[in-house]
Amino acid sequence: MTRKSKSSKGEQMNPDQYIQKRARQLPLFECLVSPGWEVDRQPAVIVSRKHTNGNITACLYVVDLLCLGVIFTTHVFNVSEEEYKELVLKIFEDSEQAPSNPDDIPAEPFERIPYNLAHNIIYAGYEYAADFDIPPHKDFRVTKYMLEEDNEEIALMDIDCGHNGKPLFVTENLTEYSAFKPEFIIKKLNQHAGEGNYEVISSLDLMDPEDDEFDED
Repeated sequence: MTRKSKSSKGEQMNPDQYIQKRARQLPLFECLVSPGWEVDRQPAVIVSRKHTNGNITACLYVVDLLCLGVIFTTHVFNVSEEEYKELVLKIFEDSEQAPSNPDDIPAEPFERIPYNLAHNIIYAGYEYAADFDIPPHKDFRVTKYMLEEDNEEIALMDIDCGHNGKPLFVTENLTEYSAFKPEFIIKKLNQHAGEGNYEVISSLDLMDPEDDEFDED
């Protein structure tokens, strides 16, 4: 959506400007996370806030907790609650968690979570990637303002990052939205983790060739 909003001084603000300057003043509507995120380690988190007109502004964050941090983020601005729910459903339908039969999609495909957990998931991934000088998706410069300021007022939670104490780079987790190439990530890991202190695999390596099922271990 590209609707503009007026600030208290009357100037026109585009959605990016509004989120950066005013989003934290809006009350939270809900926070959602993709099911099974503690296993697949690539949660999709949605944080939404409600305007006085009843409309919703929401941000989506796709976080790679294994190594890459915030690999994708975007927002929808000032949409009706009905439009927002349709967008949430579409995000789920486009995800890998969606069942092949549309009739099997649950009425609420994402799990509702407290804001504190949503905040900790996003910033755990962000900070873990920052340890290796891996930047977040470019639009995080805007969508981070949908989140509360990351300070001591937010209770710290233990979110497990990496794999067996090391960063794990799953090459397919660099989606088409990423500005980075695998060579860039490996260079950063060599520089900041050191050779032998990280792993690089393809998601195909996680499949058992005998039964073609995901190996959760």
